Amino acid sequence: MSETAKDAQPIRYPTLDLLRVVAISMVMALHMPSLGRVKVIGLYTTGGYLGVDLFMLISGWLLGGQLLRELAKTGTMQPFRFFVKRWMRTLPPYYAMLAIFCATGAVGFDKADVGAVLKHMFFLQSYFPPSLYGVSWSLCNEEHFYLLLPLLVLATRKIHHVRWLLLATIAIQVVVIVLRHRAFSGDADEPKVTHLRMDGLLMGFLLSYVAQFHREVWDRLGRVATFGGVVGLIAMLIVTPQVDSIRFRWDYSTTVATWFLALVFLACVHEKSSWSKVSFPGLRYAGELTYAVYLVHAVIPKAWLLRLSGESGMVGLGIRLGLVIALSMALHHVVEVPFLRIRERVLARWGRQAGSP
Repeated sequence: MSETAKDAQPIRYPTLDLLRVVAISMVMALHMPSLGRVKVIGLYTTGGYLGVDLFMLISGWLLGGQLLRELAKTGTMQPFRFFVKRWMRTLPPYYAMLAIFCATGAVGFDKADVGAVLKHMFFLQSYFPPSLYGVSWSLCNEEHFYLLLPLLVLATRKIHHVRWLLLATIAIQVVVIVLRHRAFSGDADEPKVTHLRMDGLLMGFLLSYVAQFHREVWDRLGRVATFGGVVGLIAMLIVTPQVDSIRFRWDYSTTVATWFLALVFLACVHEKSSWSKVSFPGLRYAGELTYAVYLVHAVIPKAWLLRLSGESGMVGLGIRLGLVIALSMALHHVVEVPFLRIRERVLARWGRQAGSP
């Protein structure tokens, strides 16, 4: 590993918030059939699930960077501190939604079905169906990745050239494609279990590793980052409408799309790219709201929409968007923000205790 990582500090790029907004917009478009009737937009709604892979790319970059910087600076890691930090960020809003489902019987939950509740509490539903909370499969992938990440970071200590990590990443993704091909059942939309859907997390981690420990390679990437972003964006516009093919969607699309998304992502986070400077008022808040929107958007009861001008059409779409935003803001401010404040106090106290003699 290069010594330059010891002095590297995390940089907050506004374009990460923009990417989050783009990702949640893609996912919401998939779950809102009314958009499919709009020309041009309708071509891309089927591929909206690739927004999840964009979210995973962001997670691999940010969370991998956290542990890589810690290892470079101190020579060690505090995995439990990392887990607590992530869990206090992701679990409270998620558990709040589960509590609402159990209390109301929404989306098929029955509080008497303890097994189903426990599976969802411990993120086992993607491997032990049924998964009653549809969007939670990607949260399973994220939580499983958190557990794997410290081991992945330690493994990089044995790798002294970025070429070998790149080859290892490619080899893993080839194996995953083979496993997806063998697991294809003929009637599934796209793979959702963790070991078949980690492309974005691994690619985000790879980019973070290069940025932290191989600055000379990172600088070379910066010279072509903007051009690569254009290529990746055009490629996504070409590839996304092709996911109507179930076989392509299952076997290849998440891997192929992740590599093109990685080009766009690189242009958005590389300090030498003009894309990394893009911002506008309200972008940060919109980015902060995306997790709550993800948890809420697909579980708005259809009865509400039918009562309020129907589920389809632009009026119904506008009403649904309004409900999603209002309920997401409530979840964000009532649950997410208070727990983030508690997390800061816990981590600050943890830091003081670690620094005491």
